[in-house]
Amino acid sequence: MSAILKVVEWIVIVLMAVIAAAVIIEVTLRDLLDMSIGIHEELTRYLMIWVVMLGSALLTHENSHVRISMLPDMLAGKRLFALECIADLVVIFFLSCFVYACATNLPSIVGQNTVTLGVGMVWFHAALPVGGALMLAITVHRFALHLRRLAGLR
Repeated sequence: MSAILKVVEWIVIVLMAVIAAAVIIEVTLRDLLDMSIGIHEELTRYLMIWVVMLGSALLTHENSHVRISMLPDMLAGKRLFALECIADLVVIFFLSCFVYACATNLPSIVGQNTVTLGVGMVWFHAALPVGGALMLAITVHRFALHLRRLAGLR
């Protein structure tokens, strides 16, 4: 799992570098040459989808997603452990539905292309089930670790 996450981390870094370079080039062209190239806006918009979804998987691995921590802060021991297990189950259910819905939607997008890039929209929409599947795998792995810990407590 850690090798896959390392690759995902590098992909996010490269995508962010491409986005930054595209924005810098676009701003420079607008300011210095009073011209614009249309692909920059579309490129940055669609690459950002991949950055968000892959970055979300990295945050899921680090357990760093935004959450309400008032209840977990009040609990300890077995109650906190139970809450973490329940939260993981809810996330697993949600991500399973999310990945299924996104994956079943992909065939309807085949054949649609972006306006200026001319690239199939399916490549950008694929970020949703790919990122969701990564988050799902990470959450299932964390839940399995919880179950192992539970088995060790008995």
